[in-house]
Amino acid sequence: MVEPKLTLTESRVKKFRENVREEYDYTSVIKQAVSWRQATPLDKVPFAQIGMRFFAEPDIFIDSYSAGTTYISPEIFGVGRSIALGEEKYLVETLEKGIKNRRDKQSLSFETISQAIREAGPSFAPSTVFIPLDFYLVLHASKEAKVCILYEDHDCFLFIGSTKVRVFWSNKYVPFDSLIFVDQRLGEWIVKPDPVDKHWVTVDIRPANEKVDVIVKTVARYSILDPEAGLILKVPSPK
Repeated sequence: MVEPKLTLTESRVKKFRENVREEYDYTSVIKQAVSWRQATPLDKVPFAQIGMRFFAEPDIFIDSYSAGTTYISPEIFGVGRSIALGEEKYLVETLEKGIKNRRDKQSLSFETISQAIREAGPSFAPSTVFIPLDFYLVLHASKEAKVCILYEDHDCFLFIGSTKVRVFWSNKYVPFDSLIFVDQRLGEWIVKPDPVDKHWVTVDIRPANEKVDVIVKTVARYSILDPEAGLILKVPSPK
């Protein structure tokens, strides 16, 4: 005998999808860190699927489980954030593999950073830098006026003389040990959005016997266009 399929409450499915996407939009750094565009039929290159699949209990997707004084939220916090961090990890790993300019310096200062940027070429103009968290206190406490951290509307920037570069710090989910400078010419993030509403995150929710099959993902790739338009600067971690 075939068991009847679960009937999901559409408003709960919608709320789950909205929560995942709001959390993703808040966490994601892609649009601020690199150039991006939507994929076209001409993009025949392989894409990465960054996401997760799990089987959820039906109570979060069906109203009848919430009765009387019992209320079960249709949200699972952390899903959207996990997708955004997965994208950032993929991006950083792609940058580490694709950037040609690599420099080793013995200290982090205005002189060493400026020299490394000059050595990357006269047209190199970084707009983004990924910095290991080990340098967080050193840069925030820096008394060197020519290289310092400043904030504008909660966004973090590294000032190198008159040059302002958007900062993204490493974390336990996205680890790296070198400063990674990115010129917008380096490459582009290409994304295949949800075919229905064009959001970057696709959320597929289907009944699966006594569970609910949930697939949350983005389909994207970072294409290196000019490997010389980046810089990996290796500096010993501060003691």
